[in-house]
Amino acid sequence: MCERHIWNDDDGGATMVVWSRKGVKLPDGRTSTVRMSHLTRSTDDGKTWNYFSTIGPGGEPAVVRLSDAEQTAVMRGDRDSRMKQMFSHDAGKTWSAPMPLEVGRVLPDLVLMSNGVLACSYGRPASCLMFSIDGGKTWCSHHVVSDKVGFNYTSIREIAPGRLLYVHDAPKMNALYIDVERVP
Repeated sequence: MCERHIWNDDDGGATMVVWSRKGVKLPDGRTSTVRMSHLTRSTDDGKTWNYFSTIGPGGEPAVVRLSDAEQTAVMRGDRDSRMKQMFSHDAGKTWSAPMPLEVGRVLPDLVLMSNGVLACSYGRPASCLMFSIDGGKTWCSHHVVSDKVGFNYTSIREIAPGRLLYVHDAPKMNALYIDVERVP
C-alpha cells in the first residue's frame, strides 16, 4: 500500500514509502497479520517501482528526509502497542532497530518545517501532535488536538512558513491551522 510520502531524488528518480501486510498462520491455527514498511524507487517517471529497502516491521509509515543522508520514520505499532521510530544515516538504504515511542498508536505523519521543527501528528487514543527540534531524537512538546474518539487518523502539511494544516477524522473530518514558532 502506498502511503502519503513520496519525493524526488537528486539523480532524477523518485522514492515512495509503502507497506505490506500478509496473513500468517499461527501454531494454534489462528491467523495473524504481519506488516512491513519499505521504500521503493522509480527511475522512469513513476512507470515502474522497485524495492529499495525495508524500513522495519509495522505499517502506516511516515518518513521524512532530514538531510541528504539522514531520514527518520515513525510507524504504527503492533496491536495494542505504541508507535515505533527508526533512523537511517545512509539515505534510506539501511535502518536502525525500531524504538518504541512513548505515545500514539495509528497513522503518524511527519513534516520537517521550514523553521527546522519536526512535526509528527498521530492518532489514538486521541488526535495529537508532537514536535522535535533535534531531528526526532527527542519529542519535547506533545499536544492533544482533539480528544474526540474515532479512527483518529491524522495528516499534516506545512502550508506557509511556520503554519501547519492539521486534518483529523474524530469524530468526523476536521481541519485546522496550527502556527508553530521555534523558540531557542
